[in-house]
Amino acid sequence: MRKQTGDVRGQAQVLNNMGKNQVNFGNFKAARAHFQRALELGREIGSKQSMVISLESLALVQDTLGEHKAALVAHREFKSLSDSLYSADSRTAIARMEETFRRDQERKAYELQAERMDAENARRRLWNNVLVGALFFLLLTAFLLFKVMRARVRNSRLEQEKLRLESEKLEAEQASLRASLEFKDRELTAKALFLLNKNELITNISERLLKAKSAFKQENQKIVMDIVRELQASQDEHNWQEFEAHFTQVHASFYTTLQERFPQLSPNERKLCAFLRLNMSTKDISAITLQSVNSITVARSRLRKKLGIEGEEVNLTDFLLAI
Repeated sequence: MRKQTGDVRGQAQVLNNMGKNQVNFGNFKAARAHFQRALELGREIGSKQSMVISLESLALVQDTLGEHKAALVAHREFKSLSDSLYSADSRTAIARMEETFRRDQERKAYELQAERMDAENARRRLWNNVLVGALFFLLLTAFLLFKVMRARVRNSRLEQEKLRLESEKLEAEQASLRASLEFKDRELTAKALFLLNKNELITNISERLLKAKSAFKQENQKIVMDIVRELQASQDEHNWQEFEAHFTQVHASFYTTLQERFPQLSPNERKLCAFLRLNMSTKDISAITLQSVNSITVARSRLRKKLGIEGEEVNLTDFLLAI
């Protein structure tokens, strides 16, 4: 249908969804073909957003298939496009905010000057009317009543302006809270990446010691095995408990809402929800939890079913971010 209507961007989206579906069934070669075709269509129409989605998925699939060089090239291009999109959006938003602020300042200065001129003119008119004398007393009285009504209208406008400024202050405070939450999210992501690097380092050292064990003397081999066991023991649940404590402080209501809406989730599935809430990739989650990419992919598929998510139109990460 999208081909018939000439919707090239829609074709790329469908191919990306088909690729993700193949990943869920472990058909990584078929998934790679879908993502590559989607990438070609994205380049054809110059859609950076579509290319970013295709490149990220393609890099993960190629890495799973052992095509590490191709995966690295795809990931670099994904990172470059993603950074350029974020930078362009940021510059546009900042320029828009600066222009709005400048216009507001100019408008407020103009209104203040106009109010000052009105007040000065009113004082002059009042002084002239007083000098006229008793003959114009009735006219003066009518004029004073007019001034009172005008002052009331002005006070009403000032009150409305005060309410508007308070509303803007509240919006600024909410924006500050959102920025604080985003900062804490970045800290949590950094913590997770630290655990990832630590686990990878421990695994690498353990493997190298085990390979070199036969070169040691018999009495030293036991020492090597003790060191390996101690290293592997450091990859325990304590790392997760420490990370979970930080996560709960930042997202206090996330676990509560998750438990209320989906009480059937297991501890490992709640752990996977926390990593996905931080927008972490399947590869990163695999490294942190010491599970294979395929295991994480299967776990994500089961989690979608328990959360009642049907079809690829609903993204699992976006669903968890909305909780």
